[in-house]
Amino acid sequence: HKKVAVDKLALSIFTRFSPQDPATRRYSCHQCSANVKDFDTRCGACGAAFPACTLSGRPIIDTSAAGRCKACKRHFIIEEARSKRNCALCHTPLPVSDRVLG
Repeated sequence: HKKVAVDKLALSIFTRFSPQDPATRRYSCHQCSANVKDFDTRCGACGAAFPACTLSGRPIIDTSAAGRCKACKRHFIIEEARSKRNCALCHTPLPVSDRVLG
């Protein structure tokens, strides 16, 4: 009974106010220069794939600004590491050279 009420409420909200993507950072695809939204791991125009940062979920467009976990081999944006000490996925200590302390 409660589920039906919640479903009706959600339907009334989303039919009156259509969902919109929040304002996010935009990037340019390295292959076709099309706009890529934050959290896209594939270019909508050409289909180029980008690895996702395990710390933030953001696409890694510039691989020179990325580090890699030595254990699980997943990528992360060095800027996102800041004072984090461990991989967000496997919890292995991140290499000190890949962390920006501060």
